[in-house]
Amino acid sequence: MVLKPETKRTGTPRPSHPIWIPPPENWAKINVDAGVARSGEYGVVAAVARSASGVYLGGSAVLITGISNPEVLEALAVREGLNLAQDLLLTKVRLASDCLSVINALMEENWGSYSQILQEIKRTSRDLEEVSFVHENRLSNKEPHDLEQEVDGEKSWPRPRRHLYVVLDEMNTGHSVYRLNVDDLDGGDEDAVTGIDAARVPHQTKPLPRRLPEPVLRLGYQSVGTFAQFKALGSKIVATGVSSGNGTITFVYDTKTARLDVGQSPPKGLNLCRYHAADAGNKLYAFGANSQTLHYLCEQWVLPEDDGYDSGNEMGEFAMRGQIKEWAWKKSRSSLRCALNLSSHTSFFVQSYAVHPDGKTLFVSCFSSNYIEPHRHFTFSVDTKDVKYTRRGEWRLPFNDRGYYDHDLDAWVGIRMADGTDGGSEGHSYLCSCDAPKLERGRALPAPAWKMCKEQLTFLDTPAAHCCALVHTGRGRFCLVEVLAAPVAKGEEARRRTRDGLEFLLHVTMFRAKHGKNGELLVAPCRPGRSFLMPNYATGTPTAFWM
Repeated sequence: MVLKPETKRTGTPRPSHPIWIPPPENWAKINVDAGVARSGEYGVVAAVARSASGVYLGGSAVLITGISNPEVLEALAVREGLNLAQDLLLTKVRLASDCLSVINALMEENWGSYSQILQEIKRTSRDLEEVSFVHENRLSNKEPHDLEQEVDGEKSWPRPRRHLYVVLDEMNTGHSVYRLNVDDLDGGDEDAVTGIDAARVPHQTKPLPRRLPEPVLRLGYQSVGTFAQFKALGSKIVATGVSSGNGTITFVYDTKTARLDVGQSPPKGLNLCRYHAADAGNKLYAFGANSQTLHYLCEQWVLPEDDGYDSGNEMGEFAMRGQIKEWAWKKSRSSLRCALNLSSHTSFFVQSYAVHPDGKTLFVSCFSSNYIEPHRHFTFSVDTKDVKYTRRGEWRLPFNDRGYYDHDLDAWVGIRMADGTDGGSEGHSYLCSCDAPKLERGRALPAPAWKMCKEQLTFLDTPAAHCCALVHTGRGRFCLVEVLAAPVAKGEEARRRTRDGLEFLLHVTMFRAKHGKNGELLVAPCRPGRSFLMPNYATGTPTAFWM
């Protein structure tokens, strides 16, 4: 199914074709970019130089082994751009990167984890007469991106070994975590783009629903309770809840090693039945309705003893030596209410949130209610590094729950529940994209422009009342996880389903999102989706992660 573009848009249409932005007269322009091999074993940095009139001056690309951190590679790309400027004997250079966090770090001298690279960039820039660093989106920075892909040949790069993890609340058994391999549902760039621009030929036969594989992890209700929450922190799944005997509890499951750790109990100020969380800087930041402050989960060293620890008794039995970390909950010292000027009589509820492309700033949209103003929307941001709150304006992000920043779209993307005034059918789900605002310290920001697909976000032939979850897989790709009632069965099949509790289907579809020629948001599935029969499914929206 191809979702048609919307008819109602806000803001200026975003161009879909590459646009090179020239530098000032008598200056040279160097565009830089970086990428990580799909195996994660090496990266590539590239730089392309042109004159103010667009004449090609030179280019370079370097393959770097042993580094897979995208932000570090983007910083190395900036350094490579300056090296190219020196090789070409350029004196006035405007260097453009599509990595906003690196540009901000250079401008604010906020060195971070790659301080040595940034300091070297600063030293090298002093050798040139004039240098300016600017951020541009992917469409304006396409040349080094294409060059970077050609260094090793994108087709020879192995596919990422990542999976779709789905958490289901199952009656009688508790919460189960399933790992699904959906690589074959992704048809690649060419297939997805073709599906966006033209309707697909319908398939003659549809695959029958499969049974889910055995879960990689199962937590019973006695362990985490019936209202457990599951959140993502890198390649780890964090589960919080209330156990039958130990009170509140935190589990951390590492999907790479299958290790399950027990962390500190969640803080009392966090509503375990309903809270939101986003990961930034190897920490999981949690917040919810009427939160007094920001809580976060992180790893910390425990029991240090001469660079290690000793857990043995006096007789030396069962002794272990080494270093160990534990998962601990902490909270910021600053008050959220005071920083946002919210009185104690004002209640507020979280509607949506997203991590800014700088990787450390969290945007949260809420609506507040008190005796004077029953409903009022507002958005604030949190600098997770310094834990500084800033009220950004009396507006809200257009999507519901979490939005994901996609580098190719240069926008936040999420699911919007239509309200009937936006061109959609009220109460139905639509894919929505929203510009990520440029940060200005301590200042209010105008509401960002956004757009919405015209048709409901579903890949089912006969959409019915169902719930869905959106997962971002990167590079303009997403995965939609839908839950619906299984088709009516007869005879022995009906008796088997009733006996086994297989009355619901889990439908998984990989799809591509793209801005069209007029800036509209277009969506198409990469390949036909896949359905799984779900055993003893309870209720609620499934939780899904890509890791």
